[in-house]
Amino acid sequence: MVQKVRIVIALLALAGLVCCASHREAAEANRVVADTGGYGLRLIVKRKSTQQYEMFEISRLGKAGYSGGMAAVNGEPTYHMVAPPEAIEKFRAALEKCDWVAEKPSDRGPENVEPVTDVTLRLPSGRERMFVLHGPQPQVDIFIEIIKPLFANRHKGMLDRLPESTEPPKVLEGTNP
Repeated sequence: MVQKVRIVIALLALAGLVCCASHREAAEANRVVADTGGYGLRLIVKRKSTQQYEMFEISRLGKAGYSGGMAAVNGEPTYHMVAPPEAIEKFRAALEKCDWVAEKPSDRGPENVEPVTDVTLRLPSGRERMFVLHGPQPQVDIFIEIIKPLFANRHKGMLDRLPESTEPPKVLEGTNP
């Protein structure tokens, strides 16, 4: 009987540790890493004629996200990173000049003109403003110019490990060249 009580106490202690650890991870995931002024922005740019889809995002927590293909269409970022302070400063400056903050744009562009951009703007109040823009949009381009360079070098570390074209081939130990 005493043995069973000890096992139950040990299991409860283990469950408590697991709950604390998962809560700490959840708190870490929701930690603000940069001051966006409480704004978040997601752009899903669709070019159906060439089947090109991209998603760009800056969350209210200051994290940047990017994806392409079907992940972009579904609004799921496949690459995440903490946005550097310079990017957040540019993001806030672009928001100050953007008329989307005050209201949805009245002119959303001509229908049936690519690209089609789904915009989700998260306001500091917690509300979301969603709309679709058609054709080239200068304000969309400004935000893409801020976010896209953050992910331009996402494979750089892997590429740096590859040999340069001027290097001779490496011979593995124990093999005949």
